Parts: sequence; C-alpha cells; structure tokens
Amino acid sequence: MWTRYISKEGLTAVLLLALLVLQACIVYVDTDDEDDDYRRFRGTRWYVEVIVHDGRSYRVNDGVYALTFTNDELSGTADCNDFGASYEVRGDRRLEVYGLYATEVACGPGTLENRFFDVLDDAELFDLRGTALTLSTRRGDALYLRRD
Repeated sequence: MWTRYISKEGLTAVLLLALLVLQACIVYVDTDDEDDDYRRFRGTRWYVEVIVHDGRSYRVNDGVYALTFTNDELSGTADCNDFGASYEVRGDRRLEVYGLYATEVACGPGTLENRFFDVLDDAELFDLRGTALTLSTRRGDALYLRRD
C-alpha cells in the first residue's frame, strides 16, 4: 500500500491540503432577502392605480402617475411633473424613500399630485406580489401600483 512510503506527518499535511482545497471550492450562496427585493425592484416600471390619502381613496387615470426603479433611485411622472428620489430596501418589507424632488409645473384642477407625493415621501413599507406593488405609510396611506 502507498501509505507505507509516506510518513504520518506527510499524510497529515496532504489531508490538510486536500481539506483546504475543498473548502476553497465551496460556493457561497447569498440568500439575503434584501438583495432579492432590490433585484425585484430594479428596472421595473409601475403605474399607480389607487392613492389612499387621509382615509380617502382616489382612482387614478391610466399612466398619469408612474414610477421606475433603478439600482437605488426611482423616478417617474406625477400628473404634469417629473420626479425622482433615492430609496433603500431595508429587509422585512421595509422601504425608505428620501431626497424626493420634482419639477414645478402648475397642474390643472383636480390633480392628485400633492397627495401622491405625500404618500410616496412617507412610504415605509412595501408589499410586492407578482405584478402588484403596494407602498404604504405607518398612518395608513398607500399607493397601489401595477407593473408595466
């Protein structure tokens, strides 16, 4: 048998080396839900269907309010203005929107723009199911969106 020609110390060294090589070959699989949520948001465009603000629901005309998520920013249109902000997914369905800015074109009567911005700026939670996304605040306001 070949082990007769290798000392115990040599055999131990070979086995340790083999273990190190095997350990180096192990692939780390990231199962972090936060990264999964970012991936689900990135590159998606959403249209607002309903705005819930101060206990009242407002149905939105198709395509008037839309937002697109990129790596860590969102942008879109709100009635007659364009807007943008940064966002972070904080795991367990938590979302932080910050640095919201918008153009300042005066929209016509009946606009829901201020209500939309209030909810978006205060959004702290999300629920993402298939082609439906809900962004909500702690006080119960919400944006109900559908994917493009």
